[in-house]
Amino acid sequence: MNQEDNIEVNIVIAKCCKHNQTFGLRLEKINNNWLRTWAFKIKESSAKREGYDKNPINGTLMPMPSYPGCPYCKADNVVLCGCGKVSCYLSESKSVYCYWCNTKHDQIMLADSFSITPSKEF
Repeated sequence: MNQEDNIEVNIVIAKCCKHNQTFGLRLEKINNNWLRTWAFKIKESSAKREGYDKNPINGTLMPMPSYPGCPYCKADNVVLCGCGKVSCYLSESKSVYCYWCNTKHDQIMLADSFSITPSKEF
């Protein structure tokens, strides 16, 4: 068994804060930390069919140096809204809009750790 066999990978669904488009975040667990390694465009219906809306994540959610950012706006930060969903976040913005719950947030607190639990609604 090689080292790659021990890598835990997960996908979390997010929305672009600028374009209201769905994308997947590929996460890799290394030393008990979840690292964002890749982001890809995906339709909500496809994400749901793949079960990506059912993936719980607890821990850090930091980008790898090679992480390309949101596939729509290239934002490399992510935020967890009070609704429990993830969105990308442009660092230069003073606010972020969550298209999951249609709420604008003027105060943004970037978290080092996340607790994403699957919801019954997508």
